[in-house]
Amino acid sequence: MKVFSKQFIIFLILFASYTIVFRIGLSHFLREYQPTWLGFISIFYGVIIFITAFILGWSDGQKNVFFDIGLRWNLGSLIIWSVISALWLLLGHPADLESVYQLIHPLFIWGSIAIVHTGFFLWLRRKTIKGIHKSEIFE
Repeated sequence: MKVFSKQFIIFLILFASYTIVFRIGLSHFLREYQPTWLGFISIFYGVIIFITAFILGWSDGQKNVFFDIGLRWNLGSLIIWSVISALWLLLGHPADLESVYQLIHPLFIWGSIAIVHTGFFLWLRRKTIKGIHKSEIFE
């Protein structure tokens, strides 16, 4: 059982790359006030992350029997997004319209979802033996 599998590490690296490119594009289009492009890059960012996580997560699920219902992926992406966004604001690269509140708001929502996700994971973990679902062991 590997917590940091090859697919998960690749996802984290790609997610960090996508987030850096997104933050650059977001700041640029905010400075230039181009709402159409803001919408486009936001949708593209979400879609590319979903596709990457779906493909790598499915592959990880085939090779790694660790039963975590995607919690590692959720927490890993939350941490990376938070660090990159905070560094972006602290290093002085944001547009004038970007503020700390725009970091705190999604962080609060995503953090709340991560807490619920963790609770759900802990509740489901009772139905596993060493991370493997009981139905897979006793078939």
